Amino acid sequence: MAESRSLWNAMLGAEVVYRDAAGIRTRCLEAGAGPVLFLLHGTGGHLECWAHNVRELSRHFRVVAPDFVGHGLSDKPTDLAYVVSDYTAHLRALMDSMAVERAHFAGISLGAWVASWLALESPERVDRIVNCTGGVFRWPEGQEQAEAHERRAMVRTNNALSTVTRESVRRRLHSLFHDPAMCTEELVELRLELYSLPGVPELLPALHNMIPYDSDARRRFALTQERLARIQAPVLYLWGEFNPGGSVRSAQLAADVTPDGELHVIPGAGHWPQWERPDEFDRHTVDHLTRTPVRTP
Repeated sequence: MAESRSLWNAMLGAEVVYRDAAGIRTRCLEAGAGPVLFLLHGTGGHLECWAHNVRELSRHFRVVAPDFVGHGLSDKPTDLAYVVSDYTAHLRALMDSMAVERAHFAGISLGAWVASWLALESPERVDRIVNCTGGVFRWPEGQEQAEAHERRAMVRTNNALSTVTRESVRRRLHSLFHDPAMCTEELVELRLELYSLPGVPELLPALHNMIPYDSDARRRFALTQERLARIQAPVLYLWGEFNPGGSVRSAQLAADVTPDGELHVIPGAGHWPQWERPDEFDRHTVDHLTRTPVRTP
């Protein structure tokens, strides 16, 4: 059903709210009531990637899907490095502006990386995490080489965004899907419009500076075995079977190292299982986040 519904039909009943996060005007999609669940998009993304999940998840949680700083229709300061710590600072400021002390977090790719790093920096603010294809792990040298080939296609499509065209945007989005037919032209058109806003084409290289495996930013903030072992929050690694950003094998290693980690693989999905297999994604997310009572702010 995901590919047949327009974005706004899918998000019917949700509200777009602009919040001030320590001076950063932040666009959020919000719906529901109860324990707070932040839905965090990936690199170069925007809140609409959660279009097919918000209605179902809002039956159980107060869902908040923000555009990260520099992304979507949130503010885009030019003095940030756009590394993981910038995003966690933005996220804490957003939580403070909403008087949210603790929350759940479900993230795709960069969003999962940010949620994991927030759990390291501010464990008191994180209840449970769903890491959806956030394969930003760094293993010992022999294992690193075995994983590197899986990221080459995604790096190539990011490099192609040096010139923003409909085709370059389409290729980038198609790289996120196991079945590119699931990527609607409406989604392509939306991202093209967002990437064509004044100042955005010039900002895109900074937003993508952490994707190359050997980049300084990725080395500084990668989820090493030692860091994964320090995450106190229960983490569900919810993995697309054909995720181009990190293999199922790598996700299993991460789940084994994380003190309260587990892995579930979604068959027939790539980097965006929340879109390609929304029913399965939502079911496992709700199950993971509702296993024990949580605080409501």
